Amino acid sequence: MNLVAYNPRTNGRVPASFNTLLHEFFADATATRPVRPAMNLLPAADVLETTSAYELHLQLPGFRKEDVKLDLENGRLTVSGERKPEAGEGRAYRLAESCFGAFERTFKLPETVDASQVNASLELGILIIRLPKDTQKTAKHQITIQ
Repeated sequence: MNLVAYNPRTNGRVPASFNTLLHEFFADATATRPVRPAMNLLPAADVLETTSAYELHLQLPGFRKEDVKLDLENGRLTVSGERKPEAGEGRAYRLAESCFGAFERTFKLPETVDASQVNASLELGILIIRLPKDTQKTAKHQITIQ
């Protein structure tokens, strides 16, 4: 059996100077990387319920209302959109961590939603879709036994 000296700080390599480490860190952070549309752009969703409506909140930072489309058909709400990179003539990304690309999400709505009263707004990067309940479908009815 042989004993081998172990130093967990070096991991088998010569320790670099602090300046070299800083240089490597900042060089990596500012390196030009190709910007590609996100393959899995899927906005996070929250659903809230009140006594009179449901609210669907979708996180869409950087989207304008012109970038988003809502379709309601056969009890399904489809939200789709696309965000394109802002780089162009004379502008290039040095670092791109934001999501770009297209998305589509479909939500099955409860039968109690009044489709004719659905409305939406985009505030501070949150798409808020209000889905009022149909009072005829949510009203409690007493049924007499015959």
